[in-house]
Amino acid sequence: MEKKVLAIVAGREITNEDVENVINGYAPEESKKMQNETVRRKILEQLVATRLFSMQAREEKLDETKEFNDLLEKLKDEVLGQMQVTNLIKDIKVTEKMERDFYSANEEGFVAPADVLAKHILVSSKEEALSIKKEIENGDLTFEMAASKYSACPSKDRGGDLGYFTKGQLVPEFEEVAFKAEIDKITEPVATQFGYHLILVKDKREVRKLEFEVVRTQIHEKLIKEMQKAVYDDALSKMSEKYKVEYCG
Repeated sequence: MEKKVLAIVAGREITNEDVENVINGYAPEESKKMQNETVRRKILEQLVATRLFSMQAREEKLDETKEFNDLLEKLKDEVLGQMQVTNLIKDIKVTEKMERDFYSANEEGFVAPADVLAKHILVSSKEEALSIKKEIENGDLTFEMAASKYSACPSKDRGGDLGYFTKGQLVPEFEEVAFKAEIDKITEPVATQFGYHLILVKDKREVRKLEFEVVRTQIHEKLIKEMQKAVYDDALSKMSEKYKVEYCG
């Protein structure tokens, strides 16, 4: 990344690298959400504010107080401790053979449940549902067009498409009919707490084994975490003996 100065506070630069360091300090799933200019601007403003308050504190000689030095020592312990943990686990590697061996030994755990791909139209009455069903069967509208025109569900914007779902994700009355329905045949109106549904099942998948490539990332992350924990726990045990830890409470 090319270094770019974003702000200068009393002659001291704040760069895009400083902003990235803040973002990278969060968990991966959080840092991904922060990859936009609005968040970056807020982080920059926070860094500027921190720099300003720090300068004012130095002028007031807060950095010469006992409170500051006590806090600084605690922060040194935290930073050094984290650096040592990072140093311990930085060379841990998971090979493809390790991933495949784990997959082979745990195949029963890598299965996908039966699911259904369906579309639906939701209306308030059985009579309305039957009328819409007749329109579709007469060729006046496609199912998708009818969903867009009549359905009270937000899925109307996708032609009623609900995607694939497994048992337990939707209301029982809906699922019971969907899992038994014939593919490409519109069901009779199905009553649920939300109203009346016309369901069009497009595909069904039985319980199936997930291939290695589908779950490889999941396996990799699991093995990395397990290996890191093992190294961490072993080092902690040895250091506890070396430095004579005593709990007093």
